[in-house]
Amino acid sequence: LAKLDRAYVRLAPIEYERSRAEVMMASRSPVSIPKLQRSLTPSEVLIEYVLDNTGNSYALEITAGTVRVHILPTRAEVATLCQKFLTALKTKGNWSEPGRILFESVVQPAITGHPASVVIVPDGPLNLIPFEALPDQNGQFLAHSAVVSLAPSATIFEMLRAEKSRAEPRRPFLGVAYSPGRPDLQTIGHASNLRGIESGLANLQPLPFARKPPTFSDRLP
Repeated sequence: LAKLDRAYVRLAPIEYERSRAEVMMASRSPVSIPKLQRSLTPSEVLIEYVLDNTGNSYALEITAGTVRVHILPTRAEVATLCQKFLTALKTKGNWSEPGRILFESVVQPAITGHPASVVIVPDGPLNLIPFEALPDQNGQFLAHSAVVSLAPSATIFEMLRAEKSRAEPRRPFLGVAYSPGRPDLQTIGHASNLRGIESGLANLQPLPFARKPPTFSDRLP
């Protein structure tokens, strides 16, 4: 118990700083559109949905140079489309058709042009939708034509983007891994072949599937 008490005392300042940052984040004023636009790249678009039960819903399409407002179906209609798509996914039914209808009703009207990156700020039932898996009119997943990411709000997105641009890596990092099955690397486990690596690390086992992430990333645009 004494060790736990000492550990708690040492961690208390860290927890205070984290809680303080979270409180500051929650009390931050909404980001202005010009400031948000400065955080977007030329090939990036942010779509913020505003669903309304009393009338039409809206999608705000914000790029680095433009702002457009698109009219969408009501919240109840969008919720019905979302429920049909999610039910088809859960039951492993024909999810392609309800997914296409949802895409054409909610996503397609909100995107002008062909952006390379789409940041979505969902609202209501749209928070449950895997937008990357929605099929377009050609039957292709949205993830095949653009990099899709989600954000809880435009303000949080801008704040995290600004923090990322200010963050500087403390030191360079180089990671090296190998997978079994490579004839040219079968002898890498011997200490004599691991120059500059401590002898205690010379017998590390191969990392399964280590080659797959680099191979996949080479195919990304």
